[in-house]
Amino acid sequence: MYRTAQAALFCLCFVSVLSAQDKTSIEESRGIRSVSPQLLKYAASAQERNAIKLKPADATTILALSVFDAITLTGALQPGQGLTLPSIQDWTGTDHIAVAIQCPQASSVQNLQIGVQWIVPVSIATLYTLTDVILGSNFPLSNQGGAVVPTYGNQLQLILFNAGSTPISCSQVTIAAKVH
Repeated sequence: MYRTAQAALFCLCFVSVLSAQDKTSIEESRGIRSVSPQLLKYAASAQERNAIKLKPADATTILALSVFDAITLTGALQPGQGLTLPSIQDWTGTDHIAVAIQCPQASSVQNLQIGVQWIVPVSIATLYTLTDVILGSNFPLSNQGGAVVPTYGNQLQLILFNAGSTPISCSQVTIAAKVH
């Protein structure tokens, strides 16, 4: 009985240590400590943000995915500038989305931060909530990359924010998910 209690206590302590380490490594891998305060301020502001001309991309040929949205970008995102990209899709029934960005080879996304905002349109919740931040510095390639993040609502909006000192030019942002 004494050995059983000792083994249970050891397992509990070991799991607690692993959980604390996992939480720290998850926070570090998601870049939680590296988020620009300017992105948070920008996400909370209500100013007009569509300084770059947007045009919807043709997504009718993508049949294998349940929900798909692609936005073609023209122009450059200047240092300290943000751009809000509202999605036209209904993300109901998805539990995760994949967000990807592609830029010309000469452009670097190392200083790009992508804010993911969700809303459930009900009378008590009328504002988007910033739930995740994808850091370009975590991408394996300097000009493109992406991440998978959880779904927290049915309406999505992305914020592209240039936290660097040089302009960033990108050609397309893609969002995809499977409805369960």
